[in-house]
Amino acid sequence: MLFRSNSVQTLLAGFAQAQGVDLPGEIDPGGAEIEIEGRKLRILPTDIDSVAIIEVDVCELSEAQRDSADLLLNLHQLNHEARFTHGWMAAIDDLDILVVSAPMQLALVQPEDLPDLIEDGLDRAESLAGVVAGLSSPTLAVEAQTQGADSGAFIRG
Repeated sequence: MLFRSNSVQTLLAGFAQAQGVDLPGEIDPGGAEIEIEGRKLRILPTDIDSVAIIEVDVCELSEAQRDSADLLLNLHQLNHEARFTHGWMAAIDDLDILVVSAPMQLALVQPEDLPDLIEDGLDRAESLAGVVAGLSSPTLAVEAQTQGADSGAFIRG
């Protein structure tokens, strides 16, 4: 049987080659998950072959955070502001993990573009983690602000 790779597999293979990484075998057609700087990052195909999703874990939410109207309101407000400047959105997945994700038009993304996209996602996840910590604890809010984590960093273009 002849194997035909999808666009995400082609992008990931090119990225690995550009980074000098030898792949142990075939890239999963369902995408890839890697850990960078202590965060899980996924590149996933969609039903549209020309579009993929890049997704970065921000943090696992506690029960109190999941039930927090303030947190949900703030996430909706961040997404509302962010939609005018970039494609990154904050969401809570099925495992109660807060994630940031963005669509990638694969025709416009080259393997050498992935490091910048990954860095952008990691920066946004770090900033949003500080915002969430600040909503949970006034002490953490002060620490997050002194470390430069603020909602503006998530919203910026």
